[in-house]
Amino acid sequence: MNCRAITKMLTITIGSDPEMFVLCGLEPYPAEKALGDTVALGREELLKLPLGADPTAKFFFAELRPVPAKDPITHLRTIRDMMHRVPYTYKCPKGKKLSAIVPPAMEVTLPDGKKRVLSVGGHIHFGYDRAKAIKDRKEAKEKAKPIIDEIGTHEGKEFIEALLDTKKLRGNMARFLGYFAGVPYYLIEPQPEGRLRRERTKYGRMSNYREQEYGIEWRMCSSWLFSPEIAGGILSLSYVVAFEYLQMPYIINYTQIRNLLRSRSLFMSLTKGISPEEAIKKPVTYDPAPYRMEYGVIKHIVRNFYLYPRYRREITRFFGLIDEYYTYSPYVNIIPNW
Repeated sequence: MNCRAITKMLTITIGSDPEMFVLCGLEPYPAEKALGDTVALGREELLKLPLGADPTAKFFFAELRPVPAKDPITHLRTIRDMMHRVPYTYKCPKGKKLSAIVPPAMEVTLPDGKKRVLSVGGHIHFGYDRAKAIKDRKEAKEKAKPIIDEIGTHEGKEFIEALLDTKKLRGNMARFLGYFAGVPYYLIEPQPEGRLRRERTKYGRMSNYREQEYGIEWRMCSSWLFSPEIAGGILSLSYVVAFEYLQMPYIINYTQIRNLLRSRSLFMSLTKGISPEEAIKKPVTYDPAPYRMEYGVIKHIVRNFYLYPRYRREITRFFGLIDEYYTYSPYVNIIPNW
């Protein structure tokens, strides 16, 4: 059991807007049409609905907008309730059966007749008090100076200073999430659809994020709506990782530094802009071998993170899928899984 104590904490919320393709029969069907009378007042309604359609793809695929929560399990329960309502919210033309799929990316013909590769995202949102986070990190940098001075290598000192940096708070947080949560997710993502998403769309790279007023929107993962096990696993893992990064000023100590310094790739990602996704930015073939080697280190380190014991069950199940070399099927109807 992790027994480090935090005397003061940031409040961190987790939200998301996962997407999915709606199918009528065997063909992708525009979510805007499937919503039918629900949006009779106009497209503005699509931006307000908890079960709506994504405007960035001409309202082609469905998008869930669950209410943010203070923990990933509560957020997952909201998503589960919403998935139960999917068959009653989206409707197909008479005689055609409704289903939903979550390939990371797929080429479709849009209502205007143009073909386009669409990324089916599983963006995760983290909210926190940015002003407090910056203030606490500045104080922590001074308090951590004796620890930093005792680190034996120049590279290690740069690494710890990067973790406590305030100017790149959100960018470094995205890279931290990308390494500790994104690399494991890559290993269960189906190929070649995952590679297609990174090559043909603006989404899916390890440090992919967007700044928001409330914090950051982490945009590395494709849709994790395939099953509650995958959704609960990545939501819990990413929350634990985000908590570790944001609470670092309160929990930084020798043990934590030793654990983090085991990862050469994380250091490179934070300080030199080189990260494990370099190998698959524009790959000829997808080779999971280097990621699986990194995964062993990641799994060991994550088990020492402060919140890991609280979400051990969900993360262990998620890691178990990776250990079994599992990848989800991108073209199986996901509605029965919920």
